[in-house]
Amino acid sequence: MALQKTFTLPSGYPADYIRFNRIEEWDRQRKVCTVRFDLWKDAAAAASPGVAPAIERAFRLRAVGADFDAWFGVSELSTELFIAQVYAAARVLPVDWWNDRAPLSDAVDV
Repeated sequence: MALQKTFTLPSGYPADYIRFNRIEEWDRQRKVCTVRFDLWKDAAAAASPGVAPAIERAFRLRAVGADFDAWFGVSELSTELFIAQVYAAARVLPVDWWNDRAPLSDAVDV
């Protein structure tokens, strides 16, 4: 499971494979979830052992309050459901890309 959308790196090279990396913050009481995504050159690079992402933790998704409830407020949130919700939320909620916002609404599920 991943998203595909082409971004131009500061080096000028393209990268187009966005994959969940980790949970940075999870607090059900405060209703906060922050996750990070890596940006890979492509799907083949992401699947290759020993190959590093083009940019590690390139994207940050933060769901707070009502957004947390809408995407992650399910009482029984399995790992599979959580990951699916992360990708779905990333296509709707604002996602930080370095010091800017990167719309992923047009990203393709792959």
